[in-house]
Amino acid sequence: MFGTIVDGFVEGSKQTVMEALEEFAMEYKATATDDYKHALSVYANTSSNDTHCDVLHLLANVDLKDVSHLQERPTFGIKCNIGNNEAYRYNCLCLVELMSTSRAYIGAHSRTIFRYGNCHLRVGTLTHAPDITYWTAHSVAELIEGHCTQECCNHQLKTSGYSPANRSHRKAYVCPYQESSSVACGSSPVVIDLAADGQYHEALMKAKEQGCVALIVQIVESQFPWRKIEPASLQALAQACCSLRILLMVDETLSALRCGAPFAYQREEYRRIVRPDLVIFGKGLKVNGIGVNFDGQTLQSLHISSHNDRLRAIFRWHDRHTRAIRSSLLIEALFVIELAKKEHWPGLSIRIGQAIREVISTMDTARARQPQSQSSLEMAGLESLIYVDEKQARSMLLQGVPEGNYIRLLPALAEPYSNPQFLWTHIFGRSSWAVRRSTALLLESTGLTPLWCFVCGDATEKVLGDDVSWCRDCCLATCGYRECEEGFASHACLGHKQRL
Repeated sequence: MFGTIVDGFVEGSKQTVMEALEEFAMEYKATATDDYKHALSVYANTSSNDTHCDVLHLLANVDLKDVSHLQERPTFGIKCNIGNNEAYRYNCLCLVELMSTSRAYIGAHSRTIFRYGNCHLRVGTLTHAPDITYWTAHSVAELIEGHCTQECCNHQLKTSGYSPANRSHRKAYVCPYQESSSVACGSSPVVIDLAADGQYHEALMKAKEQGCVALIVQIVESQFPWRKIEPASLQALAQACCSLRILLMVDETLSALRCGAPFAYQREEYRRIVRPDLVIFGKGLKVNGIGVNFDGQTLQSLHISSHNDRLRAIFRWHDRHTRAIRSSLLIEALFVIELAKKEHWPGLSIRIGQAIREVISTMDTARARQPQSQSSLEMAGLESLIYVDEKQARSMLLQGVPEGNYIRLLPALAEPYSNPQFLWTHIFGRSSWAVRRSTALLLESTGLTPLWCFVCGDATEKVLGDDVSWCRDCCLATCGYRECEEGFASHACLGHKQRL
């Protein structure tokens, strides 16, 4: 037996030393008969001066017990319950994944054969489903982590794992805490209008009195009119957060890599005036997450300066995650970062944004010269994060994500998109008909269709059927809903113009 005694109990359990010894003795008697008999003979021949007579009596009593019924018990099991001190599912998923890359010897020193964070995988005792080999334990851990069908565990945060309150030590999903079962919790956020609130310090002070602990800033607004924040406003907000000890968070979900810098706050006009504590990222980096800047303007006051201290802080925060990143997705995200560094995507995003905006402006100017036509082009955003008026975008057959009366364009960060001539022949205007037509024929020959609805932007693969038509000239499709069908029927088809 291996472990530390704390207040008369074996650490990590509610067992006394004698109870643990009895349990181990019964386990060896049932599963390792020869070893048990050898150990029993050794103890029986100890000195008469041995002061641990209670241990000798315990072993003698175990030898008299019938343990045959224990050999017929279920080897493994899962259950859905609510307990205390459960393990975070993030840790359990990491544990299962990391187990496949290392080895452990079951029963050598401790029943704990692997651990990650606050998740401990243990070899069960006689009465609690013993594992036999390391690979068996790993297989069962995978099985249990993925097979809880209880309705209450569909969006679980924690799993039943090793804990003093749960002596079964089984991996089983438990119901999540109520406050973490919804997307948002707590009071409604306090919104600061940059245009109206000139006195940011007073506004943030009122927000702090209401319980706010952090300010989330967007370099490019995610709603109309999608303005870029002024450097003076960002500096004033940063200074107010610093004086009030409020965390400054920058939301880079859409702007990362697309706005002339790895993160938009690192642009030349911002990087000298702000040191955010946290950065929210996603979309372009393939995974969603929060970057921590321990040297941020508020976090630096915590003096988490050494490498080991920062690692401990990060691991504690990892325990609060609700989902682990799949290895394949993590590899893809790391590849995106390496490719962005190699091809210098931040600089490329500037050239692509300039080229696309130039082409759109040229097309709108030409349209304005036509009789009974008016130019109403409105573009917003920053660099390769582009918002175009919906009517204008439809007339140009631009496909993007609807944002109210606008369309959000997220062009691929590839060198050809910085070439206006490539944009004319592949995406914009009548010159793109040949490429669109050949792409449509290729899709049709392989039994495929365009993936996104031209009108609403939703995926077409789930609802697009053989009876729903799609344009082979423009390589555009619709999801099949009535409103989208009506809008799609009136699109400016390039094929009609080619036949005129």
